[in-house]
Amino acid sequence: LQSSSEKASHAKVVAQHYVESQKARKEMASVSKECKAREKKYKTLEGLLMWSPVLVDSSKIIVDFSGGEMEETKVSLGFDLKSKAGIQVFMMEKKEKSKTKAKKSKGGGFSADAKKFASVKISALMDYVNNDLTVENGNEIPKILQNMEFQIGRIELIAEELNTIANVYDCVFEFDNSEDSIVITSDFVSRTQTAKLRSVFTLPDEEYPFTPMQACFESVIGGINTVHLGQSLARNVDPGYGYLRRAFDTVSAFLK
Repeated sequence: LQSSSEKASHAKVVAQHYVESQKARKEMASVSKECKAREKKYKTLEGLLMWSPVLVDSSKIIVDFSGGEMEETKVSLGFDLKSKAGIQVFMMEKKEKSKTKAKKSKGGGFSADAKKFASVKISALMDYVNNDLTVENGNEIPKILQNMEFQIGRIELIAEELNTIANVYDCVFEFDNSEDSIVITSDFVSRTQTAKLRSVFTLPDEEYPFTPMQACFESVIGGINTVHLGQSLARNVDPGYGYLRRAFDTVSAFLK
């Protein structure tokens, strides 16, 4: 049998353990809540990024850019940490392409011109990176990733815009690695078939859509006032994403 003092001592120990257990539960709940909040932030950030690391070790870092909609823009960017010239940057086609289908559009998928544009520009970007691009230290790696994310994202946005235009208007696109511009030629016809306008838009390849593009118009049928059309474009269509599409829509509306 336990004496009253032993019982009191035992009760005191049990009570102490209970208090410590409750404290531990509260701390665990607090840590769990913080972890869930951090996980949510991480998943949000992960969804915003176009790239994700696939290899990180003492000699090499490789990340996959696969957050876009087009197969043509899915590439891998690597950093050779053991290069004698500093950190050597290299880019290559992603080994395993996504099995998911590309984003569908009105025309059933990305047009051949949109795919060609993306392929040509990614090829040019790859040539630039693989032409002895190096950085001095690891602090510059985030800047390279940020720049590549911007370049690849921009290529895909323009490709999507070209795709949208190709699904609505009859166009001819001209672009290749040696050109510094994109040329789009299109004929616009009025609803009554009494007027026809030929337009040629020249996009500054490296600066589009943030700088004004050149536009030339020729009245083929109907004596269209191209001066007024140019003034209407200057007033109503500003540079920015969707610049070319908005210009096409404005020209089309002008002829109606």
